[in-house]
Amino acid sequence: MRTLLESLAYRVLGPVTKKKWLSGPVVPFPRYVAVYEAAFEMGIAIGYAYRDSLVWLAQLFADEGREQELVGALRGVVEQHLLEFPNATRMFDLGMSAEEARVRGEIRGRFPTIDLFSTNMTDDEIWEMPKKMAKIESAVDREANKLEIPVAVAFRNLQTVMSLGIGLGGFFGDRAERFWSNQYEQLENDGRLVRLRAAGLDLPAARPESLSLAQYGEQMRSIVNEFISKNRPELVQQVDRVN
Repeated sequence: MRTLLESLAYRVLGPVTKKKWLSGPVVPFPRYVAVYEAAFEMGIAIGYAYRDSLVWLAQLFADEGREQELVGALRGVVEQHLLEFPNATRMFDLGMSAEEARVRGEIRGRFPTIDLFSTNMTDDEIWEMPKKMAKIESAVDREANKLEIPVAVAFRNLQTVMSLGIGLGGFFGDRAERFWSNQYEQLENDGRLVRLRAAGLDLPAARPESLSLAQYGEQMRSIVNEFISKNRPELVQQVDRVN
């Protein structure tokens, strides 16, 4: 039986998956970070909508009998993530940008390390340092742009970030509201939204101002209810008590 997170991951991965003849399906990296952000925001909206009934919600993606344990662990994971990004002001900072930086860091690790604090460099070496660093960053850009993420890896990562989003929206609703507001109040000039569209994510030219996090949460609640009716019919009668 699919869990809620598996179902949602399939939903967002399908349109961006690329089939390959000699290997399994993949997701081009630019599209991967786009759907990673989409999954994160879906999780935030779901957690926010069910913030008063997270343990009940956890039935849809936790091992039976471990719902309370999972919810408790989620809070700790979110707290740690927020500590790692103390300057975050928008969901992008915690989602897409964080994942892009992680992957780019792995790519950068394949290149020779430049010791910025070496006392043995000559004046000429110091003078050439910016050029060397720029050359490495350019190479990282090229590698990242041609990188393809195996669907199995993307599928797992999207579920992980969705659960992170659920914890953020469920336990830190006020901060989630601020992140949402900060992210979407200046759409026209936001380069990251332009990149999301260029990567293939179907976004409107501007998110209507009236669509608050609470309203997006209600949209996601409808998707959760649809999932329950198809996959967890024994919970249908409980839906009204948590809606």
